[in-house]
Amino acid sequence: MPLQRLTIAILVCGMVSIGSAQENPAAPGEWGSIEGQFVLDGPYAPELLFAQGESQVKDSAICASVDMPDESLVLHPETKGIANIFVYLQIAPDRIHPDLLAIPAKAVLTTKGCRFVPHCGILRAGQILNVKNEDAASHNAHFSPLKSIVPGSITQPDNPAGIDHRFGLPETLPMRVVCDIHNWMNGYWTVLDHPYATVTDKDGKFKIENLPAGEHSFRVWQERCGYVNREYKVKVVAGQTTTLAVEKVPAAKLATK
Repeated sequence: MPLQRLTIAILVCGMVSIGSAQENPAAPGEWGSIEGQFVLDGPYAPELLFAQGESQVKDSAICASVDMPDESLVLHPETKGIANIFVYLQIAPDRIHPDLLAIPAKAVLTTKGCRFVPHCGILRAGQILNVKNEDAASHNAHFSPLKSIVPGSITQPDNPAGIDHRFGLPETLPMRVVCDIHNWMNGYWTVLDHPYATVTDKDGKFKIENLPAGEHSFRVWQERCGYVNREYKVKVVAGQTTTLAVEKVPAAKLATK
């Protein structure tokens, strides 16, 4: 092969190798995942804020068309798994998996049946939260962040387009959102500058993927008691999903709001 062609071939192969490395910079051995579950330890009876047909409720034809549950503590009826517990790293780690660097697309919070759906959620700093209204009654979304300035907004009845809000700064704690028109409506969202956070599902289970291998200390937060565990320490094993022991939360800890 002539020297000029050989040189070009070497350069092209080098460029392909560099491109491949940039597209796949994360070796599988550098990252791992964790999964776990939180359950209530002790007795608890589900509570209602008001019953179906309660005439004293504002916009009762819409808001009291069904029983209104108290969502400050939501349990699985059989396993007592606790939903809506935040599990998150307070501070971003030194490394973030390349697949998780980009800020996710717009998140959605819906007012439906005079409730905020979902009750709890997670945002990345800079991500847009779109607040929609599926009810035939007006609502507002009044957020209480510690750092960002987010004006309240009225969502008119049957408003599928919704109103966009952007939270530019990470928060140290989940922030509350309320409806000032219907005072029982509330929820919680947290804003972070990294992707390593989640909310437990209806079974009280959670999973956080593609963490950097090594020791991490998470914060575990629930709206009734605040910190369930301020230092939830876990070891992430490279290339594996570590199943953590089931965490039992004493009923007394969540007995009051």
